[in-house]
Amino acid sequence: MNSWHVTYLGLKRLPRDLTAFEVEAFFTFSVAERRVIEARRGPELKLGLALQIGFLRMSGRLLDALRIVPAMLWRHLGEQFAAAAPDLASLRAMYRRRRTLFEHQELACETLGFHWLSEPRRRALVRVLRDELARTTDRQRLLQFARRWLYEHQLIVLRERDLRTMIAKAIRSHEAALARGIHDALDPLLLAQWRATITQPHDSGATLQSWLWAAPAKHSTRRLLHARRGKGNGIYTIPEVSMVGETEESLKKKGVAYIVGRANYRENARGKIIGDLDGFLKLLFRQDDLKLIGVHIMGDLATDVVHIGLVAMMCNASANLFVDACLNMPTLGVLYKAATLNALQNVPPSEKHF
Repeated sequence: MNSWHVTYLGLKRLPRDLTAFEVEAFFTFSVAERRVIEARRGPELKLGLALQIGFLRMSGRLLDALRIVPAMLWRHLGEQFAAAAPDLASLRAMYRRRRTLFEHQELACETLGFHWLSEPRRRALVRVLRDELARTTDRQRLLQFARRWLYEHQLIVLRERDLRTMIAKAIRSHEAALARGIHDALDPLLLAQWRATITQPHDSGATLQSWLWAAPAKHSTRRLLHARRGKGNGIYTIPEVSMVGETEESLKKKGVAYIVGRANYRENARGKIIGDLDGFLKLLFRQDDLKLIGVHIMGDLATDVVHIGLVAMMCNASANLFVDACLNMPTLGVLYKAATLNALQNVPPSEKHF
């Protein structure tokens, strides 16, 4: 399916205006389709069926009611079938006979090979939605993904309300699986510490968890400064900001000696490709053993790139991990190697580990 076609999926009725391109793309019929249409008696029945087939091809849905038919579309259909455009009221009257409407809808489905969603296919859609949640949690994007999946599998696109119900079900299933994975992967004591931390009251009167969930003020990074080790945080602004672990301020308060390593997007091949010349990655390593204890990113895809550092910290990784790792090029992940090498240049001679 062409990307421009996605915007038409799920339409409930004919648009008020159609361009010549849209009319040509959706309402021009093949020889086999014309044969089915020409078999109808009378111009109203022919043009009504043509509208049903074209609308199904355009939106993936069945046309239930005719409120308006663009004049350009009438002319296009009339030229194809050598028929004068009937009065719109005549078509409406024809479709008040539900048997005629259902017959045309069924013929449109048979002609284009569309079917109603079966229960096995419904479960398959929920499964692919769960997989898609690994790439996006935006419900509008998931809605477009579901419509496209249905159309590409020649299944009639469901109503938006039904699709949103399925998306909500997929999200609940995904979150439950994610929660089980976190529970199985993390130390019970660390989980208990997280639960105790996020239920503590904040100065605002809400719990710390509710305060962290609330939308941050414009340009505010205070919520990031309250992040706990092992819990990545992100702000979906432009540019994105994300962090996990300690900050320089918190390490100074604790009296922990640390080493800073920096890498800039403008010096990274992927950063140049995406055009982000201002983004950066900052890593904090404990000085005595070079364990990674803090990750800070500002720039495009920061909330995705931070997970490399999050996993490294959960594994108690040191600078060796990024020095030895072979990372794909060109990717933003290479920033970790560059920042680590930068940090090693700042290690005091007495603390050298390499």
